[in-house]
Amino acid sequence: MDRDYSGSLMVMVTRACQLDCAYCLVKRGGRAMTWETLRRAVDLLFTAPRNRLQLRYFGGEPLLRFDLVRRAVEYAQVRADEEGKSVRHMITTNGLLLDEGKLSWLAGRDV
Repeated sequence: MDRDYSGSLMVMVTRACQLDCAYCLVKRGGRAMTWETLRRAVDLLFTAPRNRLQLRYFGGEPLLRFDLVRRAVEYAQVRADEEGKSVRHMITTNGLLLDEGKLSWLAGRDV
């Protein structure tokens, strides 16, 4: 089975995490992606030939940098509107940092 991932991009927002799961192979640390790098990653995704795109946030725990995730979701929506494309967002999270504010904000978007 041949899979085409040309419309999908996974970004490692941060290597930091509050947990120490035995199965996790991510080398944890305090480094996080900069906004400039994340913005450029979103721009790269929009060079894909597909009209339906997917941006996946991974880590560590990406919700430790919810500010970056939120900014990227908003920026990607602007790009999608400009280019007539759609973008779906996926967050791989342990869920510990989900609260009413984050859930409310995420509920109104394709996350």
